[in-house]
Amino acid sequence: VIRVDAKPEGRWSAGEADALMTDVRGLALCAQTADCVPVLLFDPARPAIAAIHSGWRGTVKGIIGETIKAMAAAYGSEPARLQAAIGPAISQDHYRVGPEVLAQFETLFGPLDPALAGPRDAEGGAGLDVAEACRRQLMNAGVAQGAIARIPACTFADAERFFSCRRAAREGHPGEFGGQIALAALR
Repeated sequence: VIRVDAKPEGRWSAGEADALMTDVRGLALCAQTADCVPVLLFDPARPAIAAIHSGWRGTVKGIIGETIKAMAAAYGSEPARLQAAIGPAISQDHYRVGPEVLAQFETLFGPLDPALAGPRDAEGGAGLDVAEACRRQLMNAGVAQGAIARIPACTFADAERFFSCRRAAREGHPGEFGGQIALAALR
């Protein structure tokens, strides 16, 4: 998690990280994704914001909880007053993972119910809903269920609106790059 404390002049980047946070007005933070889950956090009482990129690896490593802890330490943000938005990501129907990934999610969530993972295939893999895992991690960190908004759009299925790395690879364009940006700023 990178804390951004100043509004720089000219072209500038905070660097690469799975999460950025700030309390600086007029400074926009973004999470760039293609199939992974963008999560935006807002503390209206402080005010402070965070932009998170949560792929399956970041989800397993707890990037959401770590960002919420970092906001609490830096800004006094209380999880119960945070508002969260989960942006478009690849859906369970289009995101098959192997048994080794499913095992890591089972370690976090216990037996995987149908909202998290589809039925196992012959190789032990299944479709995985990482955005649902992110929603649960937000609630486990203390964000109220009613304060979490989720855009249920699938980046793989909706080719007219979204770029998908998995779709590009399946269509014979591996290495093609595109994506979406989830953006947050304080006015």
